[in-house]
Amino acid sequence: MTHPAIAVNIGSNVSTLRSRKDLSMDIVVAKMNLMGYRWTRTTLINIEHGDRKLQATEAYDLLTALGYNPPVDLPLLYNTVEQTEIDDVMDECQRRAVTLQDSWNQYLHSSQYAAERIHKHEESDGISKRQGEELLHRLSSWEDSLKDAIEERRPENGAHLITWQPYRHRDGNATDSDNSQKPPVQEQ
Repeated sequence: MTHPAIAVNIGSNVSTLRSRKDLSMDIVVAKMNLMGYRWTRTTLINIEHGDRKLQATEAYDLLTALGYNPPVDLPLLYNTVEQTEIDDVMDECQRRAVTLQDSWNQYLHSSQYAAERIHKHEESDGISKRQGEELLHRLSSWEDSLKDAIEERRPENGAHLITWQPYRHRDGNATDSDNSQKPPVQEQ
């Protein structure tokens, strides 16, 4: 038999985890039902208030519905302490890391596409070999500046924000630093 204090704590943790992801009860219930459960809003309310036990299989799927990684985040349901400021900061860093990873992958696709286009225009005499080399150097300099930022610009070394030299088009216009003129991303 589950001790009532533990059931309430798990329910409270479910509520906290749901609110951290800014998900409504209706959205969570709909996601659980897509996984084959027959939940209603009342089911979730009862779990969050400790009036209904959360089964182990439900816990795993509920974490998925909430947008968490069950193998890693399952202990969050059973924590007895409130989330600390450190947890909040670490969550923010993790979100930023995921965003950085996505941006990096997009950059890699864009730079590969740009290099292919440069080589194609060199071969068709659209640009000179020297112009092509300058453009390829510009591509590699951006990547080098990002590597430097990671390796050398850590807080203990007086970290500062990454600055970026905009690319000037042949017509003299610069690409905005807010990426308003994004290069095409090749679909795979």
